[in-house]
Amino acid sequence: MGALALGLVFLLGTALSSLGAIPIARQSASVFAHLASRSPGALGQLDALALAGVALYFAKGLCSYLQNLIMAHVGLRVVRDIRSAVFAAIQRQGLSFFARFRQGDLASRAVTDVTALRDAIVLGYSDLLPNVLVLVGAMSYIVWVNWHLALLTMLGLPLVGTVLTQFSTRLRRWSLAIQRQAADILTTMTENLATLQVVKGFGREDFEQARFDQANDRHFLAAFRGAQVQALQTPLVAFLQTSAIAGVLWVGGWEIYHGRLAVADLLAFGAAVGVSVDPVLAVSSAWGRIQQASGALARVFEILDAPQEGQDVPDAKAPDHCSGVIAMRDVRFAYPQGPEVLAGLDLAIHPGQITALVGPSGGGKSTLIGLLLRFYEPTCGEITLDGLALGQLKAGWLRQQVGFVPQDPVLFYGTIADNVAFGKLGASRQEIEMACRAASAHEFIMQLEQGYETLVGERGAALSGGQRQRLAIARALIRDPKVLLLDEITSALDPESEAAIRDSLLALRPERAIVAVSHRPAIVEVADQVIEITGGVVTRVEVRQLAPVAT
Repeated sequence: MGALALGLVFLLGTALSSLGAIPIARQSASVFAHLASRSPGALGQLDALALAGVALYFAKGLCSYLQNLIMAHVGLRVVRDIRSAVFAAIQRQGLSFFARFRQGDLASRAVTDVTALRDAIVLGYSDLLPNVLVLVGAMSYIVWVNWHLALLTMLGLPLVGTVLTQFSTRLRRWSLAIQRQAADILTTMTENLATLQVVKGFGREDFEQARFDQANDRHFLAAFRGAQVQALQTPLVAFLQTSAIAGVLWVGGWEIYHGRLAVADLLAFGAAVGVSVDPVLAVSSAWGRIQQASGALARVFEILDAPQEGQDVPDAKAPDHCSGVIAMRDVRFAYPQGPEVLAGLDLAIHPGQITALVGPSGGGKSTLIGLLLRFYEPTCGEITLDGLALGQLKAGWLRQQVGFVPQDPVLFYGTIADNVAFGKLGASRQEIEMACRAASAHEFIMQLEQGYETLVGERGAALSGGQRQRLAIARALIRDPKVLLLDEITSALDPESEAAIRDSLLALRPERAIVAVSHRPAIVEVADQVIEITGGVVTRVEVRQLAPVAT
């Protein structure tokens, strides 16, 4: 607030220094009259007038510089804070939120649209306010000098206001179109980069190029039409303003001719009108750009105002201990606009056991994993952990107790050590290596030239599918979870690695509840219970008495 207040002080200084040209113009008439008559002291008056003009414009330049600098700082800080708020709002959303927005569109709102808001903030204070103040001051002065001329000058204001309103409506509409098309470009590009292997595998480079060019052309047309509106606005307003000035000078000449107006007053009047020309144009331009930014603002607040899904209840619990006992009673779930995926599911999962979920694709197994992680909330029924409903637990605490390995392993750009430590921030190198050994990843890591400091590339592109999967398993194991959720984790592994993972799961079994979605015999054969899910219901439960794990 201190910086904003200081900026407003310099803003006021800029406006006052601009208005200072009016009394200098009035005084110049007297000075030049004295010079023409060679009055004593006329040259001294000329020196004083020149110094006053230089001092005035130096003060104006200094105030303008400091005002713009401070307002840029304020605007950039606001943009930084809004962008952080947008990212936080996206992070807090449930997964169903992302079914309504494309990744590129969300990225565009957080980056491009938020940046566009800076124009509204900086222009609103740096251009709009000082120029409005100058206009108010200049108009007040011309009314005081000669209200007849002032009335003539102000006759054009309603016309200028009408023009600005029409242009603002069009600019706001085109601004929204431009922001949407920019989001389409970003979405097309991110989708292409994320699926580049498939694109090349099917030889669809030309098709993708055509798709990108279409999005690019749509953005070009929207941006050009917006530029056309913006380009026409300023000269049209300038023409109207210049016409008003010409009329003022013509009427002023008649007033002087008939002895009803002094030359000094007309010079001061003309200076006041001249001082108001640039502000009118600046206000017109700034208002147009603010209208363009309003489209971006609407898109940003669509994210900030979106209701957050899956938030903790006010009295959510974070117990001191977790055993890993999971129970489901009559659990039902349906995705938005979709059929019911789980239709009255009942099952129990206990620590010290491996539970294998089997069944046909689309039966609801992966959805069940998502419900256990509170990615979604059941539409009916109850899921409990250690007797407490998941909805009564803090989501952050719940996910600290759970290790999750998705079917499609996701790695971040960085080193192998960074990716494994993502599961436990601040983990030591010893903990990282222990997790990698448990996931049968240590051997291949040590064969790499940089070992644990090897960069994995974008989304792990520098590693094979099996290597990425083992790192994902290590990332889940490093936090020593009480519940381990595995979604088809061995589907990309060779038999030797699959056997190593199976042995690791057997070693981990006594200390935690392990739930594995799998159709591979290596995992199903060592499961303590096999639950078959078909059509969203349990159709078969097979409980086994397996030999204890040797220690």
